[in-house]
Amino acid sequence: MPNPARVYDFLLGGPLRLSGRPLGQISGNTYGLGSILLYRRMTRTQSVIVKNLYLGVSAEAGNAWLTHADVTLTDMKTAGSVFAIADTLLGPLVFAYGRSGGNASFYVFLNRPF
Repeated sequence: MPNPARVYDFLLGGPLRLSGRPLGQISGNTYGLGSILLYRRMTRTQSVIVKNLYLGVSAEAGNAWLTHADVTLTDMKTAGSVFAIADTLLGPLVFAYGRSGGNASFYVFLNRPF
């Protein structure tokens, strides 16, 4: 858990930022994050409410450290997610499930995560 008395420059956790981990679970003043996303459009409709449906997966690796001197590749944490995205009248509707280590999270958001 981040130290509440300390202000960090970077927070990791949440969708596509080590999916499966809680928002801000990993914090530090230096960070590295890499992601690969694969997705495919499953439908193409001209409906007023829903236009396209996409299914996809992500693979992520990263971490945050207190200082540059603390950075090592052996400390990298891995994560992954599966997701469905629908283009709607109000913006993208996203359903996603992520795992990282012993953590798992389910995400639902419309237009953008809050």
